[in-house]
Amino acid sequence: TTRSLVQGLLILGVLLLAGTMFFMYEGKRDGSVIYLNEAFYFAVMSATTVGYGDSVPESPGGKLFISIYLIVGCFSLANAVHSIASIPTHMRAVRLENIVLNQYGRDLDPYELRDLCSMPWNEDPSYCNKNEFILGMLLKLNKITVKEYVEIGRRFDALDSDGSGKLTPEDVHDPSALVSRQKA
Repeated sequence: TTRSLVQGLLILGVLLLAGTMFFMYEGKRDGSVIYLNEAFYFAVMSATTVGYGDSVPESPGGKLFISIYLIVGCFSLANAVHSIASIPTHMRAVRLENIVLNQYGRDLDPYELRDLCSMPWNEDPSYCNKNEFILGMLLKLNKITVKEYVEIGRRFDALDSDGSGKLTPEDVHDPSALVSRQKA
């Protein structure tokens, strides 16, 4: 997020610099003098599509430049605003992930163990193995849903041609597995 923010602001800065230079050049072409602050003002007004009509390019090249500038400016400004607006959401997601990842700390009380053991994929509710713990944490982090877990399990079962609960080279080369995979 920080990278996209910096990138968006950099693109916007280059765009405003190009617009400022253009308006200074375009002002000199028609004989009037446009100062830096006025040229920057015109660049900002054009990039934000406010455009009060204070300055309108007269040359064909100027009209072409401003047409491209307005399109690029509109999208660049939208990208920069999006990057800035997404910062609080990203920070909240990182904070919640840290809370979930650190919720158990070094100790696990009986209630927390019971919660982990009651996950839908646990085979035995009296304990939780490493894979079940990882799945439980992924669920709490909203990185996976129960529906996704069930669908992935179905795909595994379709590949496990001998029903052993393990994928082996025999499962991969078993022609009957190909038929069951196509049905799944």
